[in-house]
Amino acid sequence: MKRLLIIVFVFVILFSVIYIFQKIAVNYRSANNQTKVIAASIYPVYLLLKEIAGDKFKIIWISEGQSMHEINFRPEMLKKLLESKIIFTSGYELDSWAEALAIKYKINIVRIGEGGPKLITKEGYINPHFYLSFAGIKSAIKIIADSLSNLDPINKDYYQKQTEDFLTKLNNLKNEYEVKLSEVKQKPFLTYHDAFLPLFQEFKMNYTGSLKIADKELPAKDFLDLINRSRQLNVKIIFNDEPIETPLVQNVAKDLGLKIIDLDPLEIGDLNENFFDKFRLNLERIYQGLKNDNS
Repeated sequence: MKRLLIIVFVFVILFSVIYIFQKIAVNYRSANNQTKVIAASIYPVYLLLKEIAGDKFKIIWISEGQSMHEINFRPEMLKKLLESKIIFTSGYELDSWAEALAIKYKINIVRIGEGGPKLITKEGYINPHFYLSFAGIKSAIKIIADSLSNLDPINKDYYQKQTEDFLTKLNNLKNEYEVKLSEVKQKPFLTYHDAFLPLFQEFKMNYTGSLKIADKELPAKDFLDLINRSRQLNVKIIFNDEPIETPLVQNVAKDLGLKIIDLDPLEIGDLNENFFDKFRLNLERIYQGLKNDNS
């Protein structure tokens, strides 16, 4: 009898929780039916949305304050998602959790990383960091502009103008760093993670390898091969993912006599920051790091 009561109690609690979440969904959709709200799953998607949406939409970064690789689901994340009629995601595993929620609560999904070039490694891994390459950014911005224009056709001209201005700035930035990086692109370097590989390939830089591929450390043989190759090439720089500085990076840097240069993979940041400042800073750190490596 006691066991039966416990089972009944658990079921009552379970159904109560489900009922509460359903009520939240109904209430938020009703309250925000006339509000122009859009959601971004992760920080780089949020930054790119801001560039085109301007002040025409309220943009909610669902996982605000969390790194995309360490998402801990919180009730307020669902609350934020339910304010929106649409969620913009990367289209990769980086934010698959957001897509699962959107599907469950019947919220439209726009995958801004789907249209760009795919960088596939020899292991068959697709690099999801489209927002760290010029080609990937251009494709994402066009998808965002088209989606916002369909969602809010009255302001279509505004979104197209925002896109034109953004792409002009982006092309100017690329032209500037094509000149700068041409001075140093022959210099070999390592990275902690392969997030910036699409960018390095665009500038035809002398990328030696990464200590981690697809968030996994290299097998022992591949790791030793990379270390030996780095010694042979006289590598002097390792680009690290800010703000992480793992013992692995520290040990490799000490063993090979490398200078550690931090890059920002745009995993987390402030709501008031803008995409261009952060992207330009990465390009300048790459340029200055290789320029001053004394090799």
